[in-house]
Amino acid sequence: MIAGLVLAVFALLFYTQIGKTHNVKVTIEKSEKYTTTEIEDAVKAVKRKFWNFKGGELMELWYSEKESNAHIEGYMKSGRGASNGVEPENVIVLFSNFKVRSWGADATLEPNSTHTGWSWIVIRDSKTDKWRVDDWGY
Repeated sequence: MIAGLVLAVFALLFYTQIGKTHNVKVTIEKSEKYTTTEIEDAVKAVKRKFWNFKGGELMELWYSEKESNAHIEGYMKSGRGASNGVEPENVIVLFSNFKVRSWGADATLEPNSTHTGWSWIVIRDSKTDKWRVDDWGY
């Protein structure tokens, strides 16, 4: 019984220490650059990364080709894309809104806040490789 209680406490502590993604509303606009599967795979990469955002809850995640293209241009000219050798066709930018609870949040996030229009720069080495989050923020 004690072991079960200890296990339950550890499970609860672990669960409260990861970013929540289970209720996120995902919106994918039609794309001329990527297939739906490619975009969905990029969404999965962002969700996995968000697990590191302690105290956060991902509310909305979306892909807009127009917004994405504008961010890719900046990333390629003055962001990490200017130096990491990634090709523009292997970069996608997703956008999100998320909440941060008042307690237990990552120190880099303001407690009891909402972040809107947060961008996620997701890259891959080639069209056949998996997406990974390279950068995020405003």
